[in-house]
Amino acid sequence: MTLFWAVCPFGDAVSQCAQTYLPSARAMAVRQQLRHRLVTLGAGVGCLSAAACLLPLLMAEAFTTDVLICAAIRKMVPVLMLCAALYPAASSQEGVLIGSQDQLFVAKLYALSPLLTLGLLKALGRLRALPLGGPPGLVVAWTAFAGFQGLRAIGFAARMVTRPMSEADECRVRS
Repeated sequence: MTLFWAVCPFGDAVSQCAQTYLPSARAMAVRQQLRHRLVTLGAGVGCLSAAACLLPLLMAEAFTTDVLICAAIRKMVPVLMLCAALYPAASSQEGVLIGSQDQLFVAKLYALSPLLTLGLLKALGRLRALPLGGPPGLVVAWTAFAGFQGLRAIGFAARMVTRPMSEADECRVRS
C-alpha cells in the first residue's frame, strides 16, 4: 500500500496540471494539443509507476525471511502494478475533463463507480477469476481497486472520445 501511495503523486501532478493549464489555454488548437499531451503523459507515468511496483517482486526477502509472506508479497505484485498503471492514466483524463469544465460527468461517474466495481467483482467471481467464496483477501481488495481505476479510465476515455472539445467549451472556459 505504501508503495502504491508513493507513486500516486506523479499521476496527481498530471491531473492538477490539466486542471490548472487547460482553462487558461485560449486557442482551441493549443487546448487540444495540451489535452493530448496530458493524457499521453498520464499513460507514460502509469507505465513508470507500474515498473516501480516491481520492487517487491525483486526484493521480497528484504522485508522478511518468512517464505509464506514472500510468496504473498509476490502474489500481490501483478495487481499492484495494474493499480499503479491505471491510477495516473485515469487521473490525467479526470484532470482534463475537470479542466474542460465537465465536472458533472466526473461526479456522475464517481456516483456510479461503486456499483460498477461491485458488478465487476461479482462477474469475476462467477468466472472463477477471483476466489470470492471466503472472506475477501488482499488480492480481492486490490483487484476491486484495480477494477475501480479501470472503470474510471474507461469512463473518462469514453467521455473524451464521445464529447470532443468544441468552440462552446472554449467560450465556457473563458467565462
